[in-house]
Amino acid sequence: MIAPAECWIVQPPDPPRGFFELVGYLLNAGVDVAFGPDDALPDDLPPNYDGIRCIAVCSEDLPRLRTRLRGFRGLDPDSEEPACPPSEGERSSHGSMYLHADDRTWLAVYTESGRLNHKRIENPLIIASDLTVNSPRLRERMLARPDRQVHRQLLEALMTSDRHEWSDVSFGTLWAMIGAYEATGEVRYREAARAFAETQLERSKTSSQGPQAILTSALSLLRLSEITGDLRYREALLSAVPKMPDLHHLRTRGGLHLQALSFVHPATSEYLISRAADGGTYSEQVGLPYPSVLATSKAGGWVDEAADRIAQCLAEHRANCRDE
Repeated sequence: MIAPAECWIVQPPDPPRGFFELVGYLLNAGVDVAFGPDDALPDDLPPNYDGIRCIAVCSEDLPRLRTRLRGFRGLDPDSEEPACPPSEGERSSHGSMYLHADDRTWLAVYTESGRLNHKRIENPLIIASDLTVNSPRLRERMLARPDRQVHRQLLEALMTSDRHEWSDVSFGTLWAMIGAYEATGEVRYREAARAFAETQLERSKTSSQGPQAILTSALSLLRLSEITGDLRYREALLSAVPKMPDLHHLRTRGGLHLQALSFVHPATSEYLISRAADGGTYSEQVGLPYPSVLATSKAGGWVDEAADRIAQCLAEHRANCRDE
């Protein structure tokens, strides 16, 4: 019996190269992945799609499953055509995604190159917007496991990190320590988070990144102040960003934002565009800066201005969800 989960990854009879990298990446993102007894992944399609937001399969395994994959826009279950024809562009060689007629369930078909490219593995996290990242249900399941020492070993390695610049990596490191403290109640994780943040703040005094670079870690610094009662982290953030920052680099044509809809089958893409869907903005660039600015603005008292400006940026992304 396989417990219900948001993401159903089908393991082929002979798992091809990159399959377990795909599984590992999605688990690392905190996606609620379906497992059976003894951690076995399902080897077939689910009996129905109730509660499932994404089904992930390997392109090599598609012929075995295809005739039963009905109702996905752009996927002909009775055809032998490849899931991602080369004529659709070089990037389509990584795989493709299809939205079911129920408008809830996505099918992600990965080729070998897609499974080995983490920027393509994460496309379902971007396009299937209802797929929960950092899922509370997955966290509960992992913490209940008898092999919690794996979690501890990963955290021990994380706490030795020397990535103290302001970046998405250091944000993730600090956020993981805070999350570990909140999940386990172990004070050493909270103290490790304190030490990490203080090293960041000290090194930032001589950094060439500029004062607003601290925005990358806004969410973790604000949360650290909340769980410790120490306002220094909050004050350091507000001192560096006392007013609404320039969001020009977050605009649609700012150059930092990739679009994930090249991974979507044209028939599904056409349907999404007809509904003015806003999926497809590259979340590592957009998903972190926008909440960071909003959280800082709330703490600093200029949330109305920030909300209006961010809404303008999001509207641009909504209207421009295709690759340039």
